[in-house]
Amino acid sequence: FYGIYRIDSEPFLEPAGNNQYLYTSLGKNLTFRALIKPYRVFAQGVTEWEALDNIQGVNDPRQMLWSLIYRKLKGNRGNTMITIPEAERLSNLISAKNNHRDISGAAFSYNGHCQIALQAAAPPYAGNTNITFDILPRLISKKTQGQAYESHLQMFIAQQIGRHQSLNSALKVNPQTIEWIGNEVSCGVGMQRIDLMFSQTVDGIGREIVPIELKAVAASDDNVRQITRYIDWIEQYYQPTQPGIIRPVLICPASVLSAQTKTAFHTFNAAGAGRHLPLEYIEFTDRNGNLIFTNTPY
Repeated sequence: FYGIYRIDSEPFLEPAGNNQYLYTSLGKNLTFRALIKPYRVFAQGVTEWEALDNIQGVNDPRQMLWSLIYRKLKGNRGNTMITIPEAERLSNLISAKNNHRDISGAAFSYNGHCQIALQAAAPPYAGNTNITFDILPRLISKKTQGQAYESHLQMFIAQQIGRHQSLNSALKVNPQTIEWIGNEVSCGVGMQRIDLMFSQTVDGIGREIVPIELKAVAASDDNVRQITRYIDWIEQYYQPTQPGIIRPVLICPASVLSAQTKTAFHTFNAAGAGRHLPLEYIEFTDRNGNLIFTNTPY
């Protein structure tokens, strides 16, 4: 780990194939992309062992980089959401290894000797950045045809939190106070993952931690079992380093809730009184090619 970069574009697609930019040098297709720019970059990197296995200075297990440990256990590649305290710890490790001196500049390269070096100018991105992707038409098509679309729903909401009017209203989101968003948030060695989670600062409360369970089918009483596990993990691993009140949310397609499901929701709320806020139930419908979200009382 050599430092921190900022996203410098909207996501875009690079079609797979031998003509894909960087395919020859990388030897693999990387379809989903975004441009980045340096934020704080260092010459010396922190190895995976130093970040994940070395416990010097770790006084509590909750200080460890669990998001990256879970990723390693699963053997997954790709982007991994890490929490704010994890990001701060990793940043501090890199900074300390470099005597708290980063490289001043805007263009860098890997010098082949396990170091990052300053270079005169960054090479221009020579690929096609014009192919953006909108997951909504495919989501609605799959929903209409009765096909699985939960992953599409997750992608849509992750992209639209803070941007989509009815979603913001239903989730009680203030785009100006969101401090963190994650999807597929790992929350245990058993490979459990929270579909979506965000935190935002709230006047008078401090911070809201909002785990979201998504379903592409009607709500059921079993949904609260999953959400309970998420809350248990948040209380043990997330809240101690990011104090805040938990506000659980369930998002499902619009349907008539059964009496059994309503009872399960109320039982969940009663059992969690003092630990978390009552479960918020949000329904969505597709209307004229768009999704409309409604916070629905039960």
